Amino acid sequence: MLHLEHLYNALAKGQEKIVIGDSLNLSDTRITALPDNLTVEGSLHLFNTRHLSSLPANLTVRDNIYLRGTGITALPDTLKVGGKVCGLEENLRQSSEQPSLGGPRPL
Repeated sequence: MLHLEHLYNALAKGQEKIVIGDSLNLSDTRITALPDNLTVEGSLHLFNTRHLSSLPANLTVRDNIYLRGTGITALPDTLKVGGKVCGLEENLRQSSEQPSLGGPRPL
């Protein structure tokens, strides 16, 4: 499982599309955004990233995405997930916003 420094390294290369070849664990970090056109070949762990309030355009996650403890209450139409979206329901219960469940599209 890869962590935040791997995402920073990919961003530093200035690539238009970033592919992480494993699961990516960004849990308990202070990230506020993810880059557009990000592909995660495993699961994406975003537990307790409270400053993260939205997912980027064209995000692809080959396995599960874990959203519990984030500020995310809506899924973009361009989201592609091969597994499950976990934790969104809990975020919606703790939010006063109305759900917007446009995505995800299966891979």
